[in-house]
Amino acid sequence: MKRRIQIGCLFLGLAALAKPELSLAFPFQLYRSGETSPCLYGLAKPGLPQPVDLYAVVTYPDSAGNRVVLYAGLDGKLGDRLAPYRQNLRLAAGQAPLAELPQPAFATDAIHAVTWWLYALPAGSRPADVGELARKSLNQMVPARTLVVSQPYSRPWEKFAFLQSTTLTGGIRLWAEVSDEGKHFRWVVDDSTLEGFWRLPGPKLVLIPGLGCGARAWVEDPHSLILEGKVSSRSDGILAAAELMKHYRYVALAEYPSAGALDGPEIAGRIKEAFRHARPEDRIDLIGHSMGGLVVRQFVERDGGHRVIDRAVMMESPLNGLSNGIHDELANFLPTNLLNGTLAAVSPLSKMLRGSPYYDQLNGPWLRHDPLASAAGFGTCRYYCIAAGVHGSGTDPRRADGWFDQQSDAFPTEIKATSALWLPLGGGGFGELDSTGQHELLLVSPSPERDRYIWHVSFIFHMADDARNGSARWLTARLWP
Repeated sequence: MKRRIQIGCLFLGLAALAKPELSLAFPFQLYRSGETSPCLYGLAKPGLPQPVDLYAVVTYPDSAGNRVVLYAGLDGKLGDRLAPYRQNLRLAAGQAPLAELPQPAFATDAIHAVTWWLYALPAGSRPADVGELARKSLNQMVPARTLVVSQPYSRPWEKFAFLQSTTLTGGIRLWAEVSDEGKHFRWVVDDSTLEGFWRLPGPKLVLIPGLGCGARAWVEDPHSLILEGKVSSRSDGILAAAELMKHYRYVALAEYPSAGALDGPEIAGRIKEAFRHARPEDRIDLIGHSMGGLVVRQFVERDGGHRVIDRAVMMESPLNGLSNGIHDELANFLPTNLLNGTLAAVSPLSKMLRGSPYYDQLNGPWLRHDPLASAAGFGTCRYYCIAAGVHGSGTDPRRADGWFDQQSDAFPTEIKATSALWLPLGGGGFGELDSTGQHELLLVSPSPERDRYIWHVSFIFHMADDARNGSARWLTARLWP
């Protein structure tokens, strides 16, 4: 009995010495040099005395390999003098908005890995140095690691987009609970397997961005959205479409390194893993923009996604391949296997060229009217396609037989994003993919943007604006009749 009491006292003593975990989380994976970033704190369990002063510390190696230590001050700037970041705070258990932190500014042209630390001290503490800061800390620290690009690229089709295409980790790590009739979002940065997310009750919507874009592509003002949970009054994007968003309990933002192969482990594999714990009995919808629409099709048609997805939307997606004539021209001179092998060695993105084996496999069943995923097609899954403007072939889509090509002229270097708009394939009315009317198409007016790529990317920013796009209302009527 005495030994049991001693062991019990030992465990109680260790529990008393254990400090609560305090972590820092950034919603996005990649940041621009000197960018001010909204962030969230995570307190694993109650136990911090109240109130506390917070110290935000960032570390990274310099060009010589020496460790640089900087502190975020009350003024929102980084400096080398020890100073509190926030004072007299009361922290609740769980993950919640904190404030904004400035990312370090780098002059060299590279990607820099930085690590952030969050220390909580009793309010009014004045540590003399970083050693005393660590000793007086009331919490265990879970560091937040992120990447910072050295130069503040601003245009979408510049190096920042290229780096997103190559450095992002695929999957879902940012999601929100939707409330207040689709007007409020409580965001969570989740680096787990998402098993807990898929167990949450209620309809879910997953957004998948296009080539060179990450989660921030759907977020016009990350500061108000992440920190206040509301969409900016200037926003017309899909998250601002309250009439659509109010039908969902949760919305999640998927990412992927878009320079990879659509059917490879970096894209298809990661997306499939993100949905591993999704439940067929739940209502789950997907919306993909541009290349994201192909990611949607890959998952639904080839990776078993039809078992869990109810509605899938593709906006401005090259469903019949990117058309610049390269594949067709080279096919006149090179054997098919040699051509496809050579293009694949140059870039995995060659799979997106019209005429590639990937598109033959993806579109073949549609053109042959073969059963797709099962005898019942996609089961309960339905497709909805949206495209802006009708250019290129000049064919009247209402009289088109089979595939109709919509040339958006979006990409530089003469590559045209060609959307294969599924139109009547056997007796259906205008706007239907097939004679059953299960899948539908919407054509909207093109954006007034002069830059074709900006126009293509900004399509998602006008979904709730009936004067410029208005596709959110059309989607609401079909996804939630």
